[in-house]
Parts: sequence; structure tokens; C-alpha cells
Amino acid sequence: MNPNQINPNNRGFAVAALVCGILSVATACCYLSIPFGAMGILFYCLNRRKGRPVDTMTQIGLWCSVFGCAYGIFSIVYLFRQLQDPAFVESLNDMCLKLYGMDLQQLMEYYTIPAQQ
Repeated sequence: MNPNQINPNNRGFAVAALVCGILSVATACCYLSIPFGAMGILFYCLNRRKGRPVDTMTQIGLWCSVFGCAYGIFSIVYLFRQLQDPAFVESLNDMCLKLYGMDLQQLMEYYTIPAQQ
């Protein structure tokens, strides 16, 4: 075996980093990108800690995970910033009235699970 060739049997963390990175990018619109991205970065670090060489698949997993985490954090910050804008909240309220026949506050109260005492 060539010393620069990576043993295919020891690629578990590399595959996990790549899969988590891809899931992080794919779920960025659902706010699940932060946990998937963090797991991808963790698997990258575990792969490095084992003393294995970093191949292209692991690097792609790392960069996808970093991008997914950054996009997820940006999306959450943008959402909370938009919710501070009265014009955005009013348009969201109007949309809820047209779609569901109740305003946003009533809709949130309707779908909130009551706390058990």
C-alpha cells in the first residue's frame, strides 16, 4: 500500500463529517443546521485527533459544516431582528388573518401546549 494512500476502513469520522456537513447546508432553512454543523466540526476534530491525515472528504465536510453553522446563526439573528420591526409583524399578522382567520397572537395561543400543573 502506498504510504500516502488512506486506508478505506478507517474513514468513519471522515464520512460522518461529510454527511453532517451536507445535512447542515441542506437544513439551513429549518434551523437544524447548527446542530448538524457542530457535529460535523466535532467529527472533523475527532478525525484529526486520531492522527489520521485530512483528506478532501473531511475538508469538504468541515467547510460545509462551518458554512451551515454560520448560515443558521445568521438566519436566527435575522429572524429575531425582523420580529422587532413593526411593519414586518403587521404583515405577518395580516397574512395569518387571511390564511387562518385569526391573528398571530391567537394562532400562537391556539397551537401552544398548555403546561400541566
